[in-house]
Amino acid sequence: MNWEIISKIAASLSALIAAGSLFSGFYLYKISQRDKKNLEFRSSLVQARALTKQLDLLLSYELGFENASSIVESKQLQVFLRKVFEKAFSSQCTKEALDEYLGNNMPTIVAPMHSSIGRDFEEKFLALEREASLVEFEFPGAGRILYVAVNILRNTNDGQKRLFQSEDAWKSAIIQSFDSKKSGATEFADFELKLTEMFVGTWLEIMRRNQPNIDDVISALDLIVSRYLNKTGAELPKISRYEKRQDMIPMKDTATIADDMKEAEKCLSYILTQQDILFLRQLSTQIETRSKTE
Repeated sequence: MNWEIISKIAASLSALIAAGSLFSGFYLYKISQRDKKNLEFRSSLVQARALTKQLDLLLSYELGFENASSIVESKQLQVFLRKVFEKAFSSQCTKEALDEYLGNNMPTIVAPMHSSIGRDFEEKFLALEREASLVEFEFPGAGRILYVAVNILRNTNDGQKRLFQSEDAWKSAIIQSFDSKKSGATEFADFELKLTEMFVGTWLEIMRRNQPNIDDVISALDLIVSRYLNKTGAELPKISRYEKRQDMIPMKDTATIADDMKEAEKCLSYILTQQDILFLRQLSTQIETRSKTE
C-alpha cells in the first residue's frame, strides 16, 4: 500500500469535513440570526397592534372627565372661576357685562392636565412609537401604517388638550352656563360640574367625528399584521428587501392620513392580494371623504 497517497487522501477528506462543518456552522448561524430578526419583527408588529387598540379605548369619556376636572380644579382656574361665579351667579349681572368681564380678565390657561388615564395613555403611546420605529427600519410599508396610527391617536389626544386649554372655549362655556336656572348652577360646585360636563360633551362630539377614521386605520393595521404573520421565515427577508427599494414620499411631505395609506401601498403590494389592496384603498378613500366633509 502507498501510505503517502493514503495519508494525502485522508488529509484532504479531513479538510473537506472541516470546511463542511465550518460552512454548516455559518449557515446555521445565519438562519438563527434571520429567525431572531423575524421573531423580533413579529413581536413588535403584534405589540404595536395591541397598543393601538388599547390607546383607542383610552380615548374615552373617563379620560375627558379626568382632564377637564383637573383644569377646573387647578389653582389657576379656581381663583378666576370663583370670582366669575360671585360676579355672575351671585348677583344681578347681564350677559353683556359678563362677556365684557371675561374679555378683560380671562387668564391664559397654562394649568397642566393630570389624570391616571392620561398617564397610562402617554406611557402606551411612547411604547407604540418605539415599536413603530423598530418595524419601520426593516419593513417601511408596515412602519408607514403604524405611523398613521401613531399620528391619528396623537392628533386626537392633542385636540382634546387644545380644547381644554382654549381661552375662547372657556369663555363660551361660562357664557352658556350663565343662566343659573337652566344650568342648575346655584352653588359653586354645581358651576364647576357644569363646566366640566360641557367640556366633556364637546370632547365626545370630537371623538364621535374622529372615531370612524381611527376604526379604519385599525382595520388597515389588522389586515397587514395578519398578512405579515402568514409569511414564512424565508419570505420575510425578501419582503424587507423589496420594501426598502420602494420610493415612498416622506411623511413630512404628505398632507393627509389617506395620502400616507396610499404611499404604504407601494410597499405592501408585495404581501397583499388584489382584494386586500382594494380594501385598503376603500379605507383610505373613506378617510379622505370624511376629511373633505368636515
